[in-house]
Amino acid sequence: MALFVVLLAHLLPGAILLFGGRRRPLTAALIGLGVLLASVAVTIRGGITSEPFAASWTWIDALGFTISLRLDGFAVLMTSLVAILGFAVLAYSIAYFDHDANYAKFVGLFMAFAGSMTGLVMATDLFTMFVFWELTSIWSFLLIGMNDRSASARQAAMRALLTTGAGGLCLLAGVALLQVSTGTTSFTELAALAPSGTLVNVAAAMLLLGAFTKSAQFPFHFWLPGAMAAPTPVSAYLHSATMVKAGVVLLARTSPIFADAGVWRWWVIIAGGATMLIGGYSAMRQTDAKLLLAHSTVSQLGLLTILMGIGTPLATYAGVAHLAAHAIFKMGLFLGVGVIDHELGTRDIRLIAASRKRLPVTVVMIGLASVSMAGVIPLLGFVTKEKALVALLDSEVGQAGQVALAFVVLGSVLSVAYSVRIMRAFVGPIESTESYHAHHSSSPIAKALLSGPVVAAAIVSLVFGVLAATFGKWLVAPATSVDPAATSKLVLWPGINTALVISVVVVLVGVVLGSRIPLEQSRGTRARGEQVFDALYDGVLRAANRITSVTQSGSLPLYVAATTLVVGSAATAG
Repeated sequence: MALFVVLLAHLLPGAILLFGGRRRPLTAALIGLGVLLASVAVTIRGGITSEPFAASWTWIDALGFTISLRLDGFAVLMTSLVAILGFAVLAYSIAYFDHDANYAKFVGLFMAFAGSMTGLVMATDLFTMFVFWELTSIWSFLLIGMNDRSASARQAAMRALLTTGAGGLCLLAGVALLQVSTGTTSFTELAALAPSGTLVNVAAAMLLLGAFTKSAQFPFHFWLPGAMAAPTPVSAYLHSATMVKAGVVLLARTSPIFADAGVWRWWVIIAGGATMLIGGYSAMRQTDAKLLLAHSTVSQLGLLTILMGIGTPLATYAGVAHLAAHAIFKMGLFLGVGVIDHELGTRDIRLIAASRKRLPVTVVMIGLASVSMAGVIPLLGFVTKEKALVALLDSEVGQAGQVALAFVVLGSVLSVAYSVRIMRAFVGPIESTESYHAHHSSSPIAKALLSGPVVAAAIVSLVFGVLAATFGKWLVAPATSVDPAATSKLVLWPGINTALVISVVVVLVGVVLGSRIPLEQSRGTRARGEQVFDALYDGVLRAANRITSVTQSGSLPLYVAATTLVVGSAATAG
């Protein structure tokens, strides 16, 4: 039952803040740090035992609803990321926020979210995953809208909730269809059954829609950049390392089962490829560093969707590797931009060149993380990108693999270009930032808490890149727990091969593209997806108001007549 104890312990800081401890958010944060460390300890212990930790709890026996958890190789990797990155972000938040009521709310929601995400990645069946899936949507809604006085934050939170909530309903439909058609939603049992048929294909399509909404895939990609209205620690954790990876986790667990069924593989490739290109193009048009990173996250999620969803063993291994690499370097980038915003009072890439003098260590670390995102040797991002190219070059799925490779190559060019755009921001002329509101950290402890996670993320990206072979061995267990055939390795220097030649061309073209587009270019308007969503949302509200004005007129005789008519019609039909 250790797994359930860990999940319940995540709620402890929230309980403290709820029952009389709102004036002591720092105490709750320290308890949260302890819980996250305990989660890491349980995860490591579970990872080295011969028999994976498992636990189950019957929720509604009559309906067969059971919450089942298992700490297999992939769950060990994901739980480690959730806990270790959560520890780094929570420590960072101690220096980032004022210790007021807002911080108390943040700590409670943050730990509740971390617990829900931990449950999601340990789920052994689709029903359990759905329960925690919905919990992450609720907590993320509250975290995105934490500044409830901001109209933009409230709108972004609602947009994220409704979009991912609709995907959650699709996931629930897929769960129900699979339960009806196969009698199970267990990942292991479904893999053994290898189900097929029309009902199964419809269920698979519902699962894909759920994954696409959660991981911000085209055409549902619009909600993620808007969610950057949340504070930087929220953005770094939810929308780079954890919540948006939930859809990728779902694909990882289900692709070996459904990849050859119906339209699964082509849907994954088209959605993931379009997302890579749209996200990369949008990132090139941002002047807000945080929004630039948000759109780059959308692009990187497109790559992960292709790798995890295409359903080949080597691509699955590459997807697991890049999932870890992306979580590390993107957390460092988000938190690094947060440090600059905190100290200079601006995230405008046309103004943050001043940080190279005031925050030289942070700037160097952001540069390292950007190089990793661009996929340049010797950083970890280079190693995982090479493995992705090799996986698609050697793909056994024919034309689908070739189309996926073309998308990944074009998307990688944009990845280099927007990485160059970030780095260019620090080498331009230094502009005055005196007019911007900043919170200068004078305490050495505060400075260490802010810069420490940024330095750690960049150094880990470098060390794991240099020690690629060792890191690759660690990833065999997570990859094979998803697909038993997904055994492979990582190498820092692959030799002169087709993948390396493609990488060199990608970097050269990306550098030229990223250098030529001026930093002043800005999007200037809302994303079209947001406009379409808002138009539909407003239209539904107007229609509801019109219907309500007719059906809820306040006339008692009309209500009695309508009720009598319905009851009479039902009796006649019966």
